[in-house]
Amino acid sequence: MFNIKNKVIYILLIIIDLLVILSLALFMGNFFKDHSFNQKEKNHLIGMSYMTMNNEFFRIISEEIAAKVETEGDQVILRDPALD
Repeated sequence: MFNIKNKVIYILLIIIDLLVILSLALFMGNFFKDHSFNQKEKNHLIGMSYMTMNNEFFRIISEEIAAKVETEGDQVILRDPALD
């Protein structure tokens, strides 16, 4: 038969198993969740390049365009060639 020490170990193992099963269930529930609910079906990636970003004029234009594009759910990539 079981003595008290074995019963405690047995109960602790059962609790650990239940915690592992619960954590796996929570992980798998989040894993299969649809994270694309708020995304557009066909979003666009728009690239921008100006001759330099040292000029404040180009910086302001770039920020305004990026703000408008991102409100539409699209993405902007900006590259600065630095007059090259």
